This record gives sequence, structure tokens and C-alpha cells, in this order.
Amino acid sequence: VKYYIEKGIIPPCERLLNLLGADPSRWWMDMKRDYRGKPSMHKLAERVLSERAYRRKTVDQYFHSHHCVVCDTESLTGVCEKCMQRPQETVATLMNAQRRGEAEMQRMRHLCQECTGCKEGVKACASIDCPVFYERRDAEEHCKGAAQIR
Repeated sequence: VKYYIEKGIIPPCERLLNLLGADPSRWWMDMKRDYRGKPSMHKLAERVLSERAYRRKTVDQYFHSHHCVVCDTESLTGVCEKCMQRPQETVATLMNAQRRGEAEMQRMRHLCQECTGCKEGVKACASIDCPVFYERRDAEEHCKGAAQIR
């Protein structure tokens, strides 16, 4: 999917939308990469804290998942009724997911530091050809959403 979007969809969209001052490449780079696959902490935080959540006109704001972030069942709210009735288990599950996300983010940052050869590896790297770049951004978004929930 990523290859098809980057090589097949974005170039013609850029040719058209650049005339209007829009930047599809920037939209794609800023877009969260959790299409629908698994519910993310960031999506929950946006739903729960929608008044305070940032609003930008990007393509990703039209992709919404209506699934519980804990058990992945369909739910119009971020957490389904079943999970709301078990608050301790739900919080433990969310905290465990946050811990795993933070560990993944640290692993990605370490990879970037090794690749760039400097402690500021994350800031030094801007290669959109690097597969770790997007994985690191996903992990950072996940952790940002988890922090908002706390």
C-alpha cells in the first residue's frame, strides 16, 4: 500500500494540487500510519479530548476507526461499554500498551542513533527512504496519544 501511494498516487496529485498551493507529500508525511489495522492510543486521545486536540486539514482526518482501543470491538466511543465496566483491567491493558509503545520508540531511536552516528540521530535523520523513519514516527504518535490519555 505504501509503495502504491508514494509512487502511483502522490506524484499525479502533486502535479495537480501544487498548482493550488497544496502539498500532498507533506500530507502523506504528516499522516498517521494506522489506517484502520489496529486501534491506536492517539486516535482514542483525539476522540476523548477532541476539544483540545489539534485540528489540521489533512487527508488523515477523514479516516476514523470506530473500534475500542482495548479489545478492538466496534464502538462509537474510544472505549466500549464492556471495557468501561472493567476499569482496572482496562487501565492495566492501556498502560501495558503504552509501555510496549515506549520501548518500541526507544528501540527505533537507538537504531537512528546508530545509523546517523550521533546522539541526536532522531533530529539528524530526515530520510523518507528509510523504513525506520515511518516506524519511529508511528511509535512517537502512539506514545503521544497514550500520554494524552493519562
